[in-house]
Amino acid sequence: MNILSNNITEKLEQLFESTQTAWGATDFTQNNLVESLSYFNRDSKEDLFFPFKSDSKAELRKIEIKNGPLRRQLEVFHGQLITRDPELTQLQEEVMELLSKARTIWLVELAKVINANPVGFDGAPHFSNIHPINPTLSPDDYYSNDAGTVELDEDGLRTSLKLLVGAPDLDGSVDASRVKRVAIVVPTHTLYFKATTAVSAIKLTDSNEQDCYSFEIFLLPQLVTSVAATQKQWYLMNLTSVVERAFVTSIVEYPSLTSPTGADPYDYSRLQNDGISISWTAKGGVGVGLPREVVRAIAP
Repeated sequence: MNILSNNITEKLEQLFESTQTAWGATDFTQNNLVESLSYFNRDSKEDLFFPFKSDSKAELRKIEIKNGPLRRQLEVFHGQLITRDPELTQLQEEVMELLSKARTIWLVELAKVINANPVGFDGAPHFSNIHPINPTLSPDDYYSNDAGTVELDEDGLRTSLKLLVGAPDLDGSVDASRVKRVAIVVPTHTLYFKATTAVSAIKLTDSNEQDCYSFEIFLLPQLVTSVAATQKQWYLMNLTSVVERAFVTSIVEYPSLTSPTGADPYDYSRLQNDGISISWTAKGGVGVGLPREVVRAIAP
């Protein structure tokens, strides 16, 4: 029993050390996809959420992840683990999953907000056909950024692009030149290939239009949930402006690793919880920005 305990302790210590080494070598301050699709604000002040600040529209919160499968009862440690998995391969894989979740946390949060379709600053759901042009005035005129059921092909791309380009400013004016760099965001490889075909078709049939708009296709699999509709919804986002974006990601604290415990049989987590513990925390949030800079469509 003591020999087994010593072997497990040594291997757990090695595992924790390699985890901390991998964590230290990972850059959590960069996420190219999130920075491309949202206004990415780095600030340690919790009350700063630019360009819109509202507790009901943009949530800044602490995110704490504890990997449940990394908790094992002592009887498993001492009686079975070395025999069943002498190299702790399963634990190593779960630790890498923990690291991966930290790398993609802001992508996950962005996808959650897109799917949730929260109410924005103008009082309408972010994807809606009743957006008031100017919510501070009498809402007599509305515009839509919800294309409904639209196939992701050349015609569907043009239909959705028309809504994006035609969305008015607060004074009611329409400036088509504001849209130059357009992201096509899709949840699945199937829609990714359709988007590629649609963009190629536009290049072939309308070279002038291609000169006006630069299309980029982004695969965001974090959008897919158990809800079937999330596999069919696709989005056009105007990325022309650095600040005027459809979504805002605000970071207060990047993911940081908590001290792993449980390698030693006398560690608190082993004595109190009969297991080992490893987790990470972060603080930040994703909220909606300008609805006129995005259009949602649903593939049939």
